[in-house]
Formats: sequence, structure tokens, C-alpha cells
Amino acid sequence: MKTTTEYVQEGIKLQERSGTSSRKALERYKKAIKAYSLKKDEEYAFLYANYQMVLIYGSDLYNKVYGGPELQEVKETLPYAQTCLELAKGTSTHCAEMKSFYEEVIRNASYALAWYSYQQLVDKSELEKALETISLGCEYSESDLYIYMFALKAHLLLKLRREEESFSIVDSCLRKYPGHDDFSDIQKSKAYRQWKEKLLDETCFSVEKKEILQKAARITAVIKNTISEQKTDVREFIANVPEKEITPLGITRGKQACFYGDDDDSLLLFKGNLHIKGNLDEAWLGRQLENMRWKNDFMGIIVAGNLEVDGDITCDISIQVEKDLICDYLYTHNCHIEVSGNAHIKYGIYGQYNDGTLVIKGKVSCPYFINNDHSMPSKSDKGESIYIEAFCLDINNIEIDGLIYSAELLLPLVFDEDKEGNEEGDLSIDTFFSIVKKGENPFRQVTKLRS
Repeated sequence: MKTTTEYVQEGIKLQERSGTSSRKALERYKKAIKAYSLKKDEEYAFLYANYQMVLIYGSDLYNKVYGGPELQEVKETLPYAQTCLELAKGTSTHCAEMKSFYEEVIRNASYALAWYSYQQLVDKSELEKALETISLGCEYSESDLYIYMFALKAHLLLKLRREEESFSIVDSCLRKYPGHDDFSDIQKSKAYRQWKEKLLDETCFSVEKKEILQKAARITAVIKNTISEQKTDVREFIANVPEKEITPLGITRGKQACFYGDDDDSLLLFKGNLHIKGNLDEAWLGRQLENMRWKNDFMGIIVAGNLEVDGDITCDISIQVEKDLICDYLYTHNCHIEVSGNAHIKYGIYGQYNDGTLVIKGKVSCPYFINNDHSMPSKSDKGESIYIEAFCLDINNIEIDGLIYSAELLLPLVFDEDKEGNEEGDLSIDTFFSIVKKGENPFRQVTKLRS
């Protein structure tokens, strides 16, 4: 009669030929378990056979928080998983490779047992036993590769109506390993969002984060005061459109370096100071180009003087300003904008993607800089400012004044809802600056300080 070790060796060879989920190998491992006779030198082979039974029966189980194979299929693994835990959890070894194997066994066996209980309509005592089991597995899950272990633990805690503990696990894991979606259903729940709001309101922020919040409050006070002063200013903004003409790009080559294109592409040249009442947008540009003719592609505008906009600049065209620029808000995307003089932007700049650039050769006065992979200034030369790196506007990519994963400093309402209506989406530039333009603070107002 063959020994447990011999059957295990046959099972391994079958897996090497037919894959790790080989059902023929499964039969060999069953025989290996049956052949076990408590011999000391067969203990490892016996453990290995039981562990392979767990893996083969539940081959799709371990990459999912829940779902996976049929419950009946998982049920088959339970006695083998229980045996694995009993054999592995009390084992100690100085061999790093063996230690790693025992930890792997504990993780996967505890997950299989706890997952099955989670899926069943079991009583409280069974759920608590499952929680104890998965907690053991979590002790050997120090990498983000095993975050699914903590996800199952969080879901079991919810089933036991222990929301505080569940939500704490979710928050802790996402702080340590941002970007994972193993907790997505919990994150989307109203209860979690309310808990998170309360937590953040009570959070003791680090010195660095508190300094950003304090600076945001000071910036808001300055903007609010500016808005108040402008309301009492009786002077009327006077629009001025100087003489203008279409000019070939080739003529400006070497003078307006921010423009790219062919020599016979066209530009709109304003021969003096340009004052715009309202926004410099597509509609405004369309009115300026009425009844004008040009060759090839239209590339942008040149202002041979100051450009003052009593509103926002949102038109995605290249702009050359030979003197100073004044506007409320500046959006730069696929275009190239160059200001030879100073720039005063009342509320902020948003730069999107790397096809364009923003160059200001003089001094910059601007409170907020939001950069989404764009070449642009990052700080104000006059007055305080906050620089926000927001690659793809993803909430997990927010970096404020050099502090990574600092989206928590912003108000939740500046993040869009996703397609399913859940408040976990991207940073909304429109919402952020609509708050700023009202003289309000887009950042949290938290006063507690971590010692």
C-alpha cells in the first residue's frame, strides 16, 4: 500500500501536467489523506494533501471577497481547511520558506472557513466563530496582496452589526493601501459615508495637514474680502477691443514662441490692450472672428499689450500676452499660453493634460493651482497659495502641497458622484471653483492638532 507521501508526489506530478486545479490530482490527495497513519515523518505530506484539497475545491475563491464558486463546492473544503488550521497554526520553524508556506496555509484555510459561514444564514455564535477564524488569518496578511482577508473580516463584522469595527478596518486598509476596490460596496453605503464624515470632523490632523487647512482658511478670508470690496467699487469695467487682424504664424515666428504650427497657419492679432467684459470663451472668440478670413488652421490669439478679462478664460486656444494678464479663473488644456509680464488670477488656475503649457515670465498672483499632468506654475509670487496635484482627478491621486493621499483635507462635496450615484468619484473642478468664487472654503475646517 502506498504512503501519504507517495500519493502526494503523484498528485504534484498530475498538477504539473494538468494544472493546479486537476481533479485527478484531487483524487490522489484524497488517497494521501486516507493513507495517513500519524507517522511523524508524514505530517507535512498530510498537511500538504489537505491544503491542496482546499485549493482545488475552491480554486476561484481566494481572489474574491464574496461570490466565487458554488457553496456546495466550498462546503467540500471545510473539513480539509479545518485540518489545515489545526496542523499549521501551532507550527514553528526557522526555515523561511517553510514559515511562508505555513502562513499561506493559515490564510487560505481561514478564509475558506470564514467565507462559507459568511455566505450562510448562520446564527450569531457561528458568525463570531468565523470572525475569530478570519482574524487568525489576518495576523499573517501584512501585504496588500491579502487585503481580501480584511475585506471579509469587515463584512463579517457588518453582519454582526458591529459597524464601528468594520468601518475602522476599511478606513485603516484604505489609508495603508489606497486604491483597492475590495471594500467598494461598504464605501458606497450611506452609513459608511456618514461615519467617515464624523471621523474626519474629529480627526487630529498632523502639523503639516493642519498648516494647509489654516492656510486655506486665510486664503478664503482674503478672497472673501476682495469680493466684498469689489461689490462696493463704483468704478465700471470698460470693455476695449483694439484694432485686430489675421496674421500668418510665420510672421510671428521667433516672437511668439508659444505657438506651434506651419508658417501659413493663422493667428488673430489684437494691436493693443484687450479688455473683455465677461468670459474669454468659444462664444467670445466666435464673435471676434465673424466676417474674418484665414488660411489653414487657426492657432490662437496674440495680445500686443495687456489682457484683462472681467471673467474666466476657458477657451482652449493658444494665447500670447505681450504684457500683463488679469482674469478671474484660467483654464489651460491642449493650448499653449504665454504671458510675458505679470499675471493676476483672482481665483485659480486649472491645467489639464500634457499637450499644452502655461508660461508666465513675470510675477504670478493666484491662490489655487490645480495640476492634472500639465506644465504650469505651482506657486504664487504674491500672497499665499495652495498647489494641488490631481492626476486624472482621481481621489486617490490627490497631493496637496506635496502631501500624498491628502484628499481628506477637501470637502467631500468637491468630489463628483460616480455613475451609480456614489460619492467616491473624481475631483470636480467646477464645484471646487464655484465654492471659491462665492468666497467660501473648499477645504475642511478642523482645528484639532495631533501632538
